[in-house]
Amino acid sequence: RPSRRPLRLLLIRHGESAMNVQPGLIGGRSNWAPLTELGRQQARELGRRFRKTGLRPDMVCSSTAVRAQETARVCLDAMYCSNQGGESSSNSVRPEIHLSPDILELCQGEYTGQDRSVIYNDDFLEEVGRERLFLRAPGLSHVDDDAPGESLFDVEVRVGAFVDALLEKEKRPD
Repeated sequence: RPSRRPLRLLLIRHGESAMNVQPGLIGGRSNWAPLTELGRQQARELGRRFRKTGLRPDMVCSSTAVRAQETARVCLDAMYCSNQGGESSSNSVRPEIHLSPDILELCQGEYTGQDRSVIYNDDFLEEVGRERLFLRAPGLSHVDDDAPGESLFDVEVRVGAFVDALLEKEKRPD
C-alpha cells in the first residue's frame, strides 16, 4: 500500500525474569535481573516460531536490561540454528543486537525493590487515579544506576523518540 509506513516494528517483551517471580516487590527497571529457565524457554520458543514463519529481521534492538539482552540473544540463537549441533538454518545473515537505554522499562525511582503492599496503599492508589499518565515515582533508583523515577508520559516520550529515529533512518538512503 502506498500509505504504508516504511518500517515494520515488532515489540517483544522479555521472557520471565528473576523479578517476575517476586510479585510482592516493585521491580521497576531492575536491569540486573536475568531470565529464569522458563524465560529462556519462552525466548527459544519465540525464535523457533519466527524461524518457522520465515521471519528474518533486518535489525534487532534491545534495552540494556540483562533480561532483554538475554531474550534477544536466545531468540536469535533459535531463529538461526536449525538443530542442536549449531548448523545455520538459512543463508541470511544473523543481525547483531543493538543496545539502547531509550527502550528501558519505566523507572520506579525510590520505589524500586520496595514491598508492593507498603507502597500501593489507599492514598497512593488515589494519587494514581488522579495523576494517571503523569504520576512520577519520587527519588532515584539506587538499584538502577541512580536513575530518576519516571511517569508513563516520560516513557512514552523517550520510546517515541527512539521509534522516530528508526523511522528517520529508514527514510535516509544508504
